[in-house]
Amino acid sequence: MSIDTSPNLMTESASTQPPEDAATLEIKQKMLSNFSVFDHENTKTVDVSEVRAIVASLELYPTQTELHDLITEMEEEEPTGYIRYDRFEPVVFKAVAEKRYSPASEEILLKAFETLDRDNRGYLTPEDIEAYFTEGEDSFSKEELDEFLHSAIDPNTGNINYRDFVQSMLEQDSN
Repeated sequence: MSIDTSPNLMTESASTQPPEDAATLEIKQKMLSNFSVFDHENTKTVDVSEVRAIVASLELYPTQTELHDLITEMEEEEPTGYIRYDRFEPVVFKAVAEKRYSPASEEILLKAFETLDRDNRGYLTPEDIEAYFTEGEDSFSKEELDEFLHSAIDPNTGNINYRDFVQSMLEQDSN
């Protein structure tokens, strides 16, 4: 058995591993590709703050608590603030394979927005969203809130027409 002992990634050679099916290889390639977008130094490491964006790009949407648990699994015994790919891959691959953290259905998303829309207007203001999404255990960071608002606000009205927004999210996921 040969082992790649480079500091960036330790893996057993393919000759000792059972062959992987095409679907597994495709998932792992997508994981590596998406991880690499955030690996600015090409060291097979990313800042821990980037993990949420990477897993979301893989269509995994854990809560803040679930994300914390995933990161804890990925981190070194002494956390460095960075996640190595060789620690990221098995944890995230398992979540993908088990279909954990799947996105909510259209019905659930609409119900959630309708619950926040107490006046039944069919839209929420950016101020509504900021108030709701920055409170509680699973609150958005400033960056996440800004990203959400940028993608959700209707430029013509300055509000979030949540029916249109949910529809556009579902169309993006199906592509």
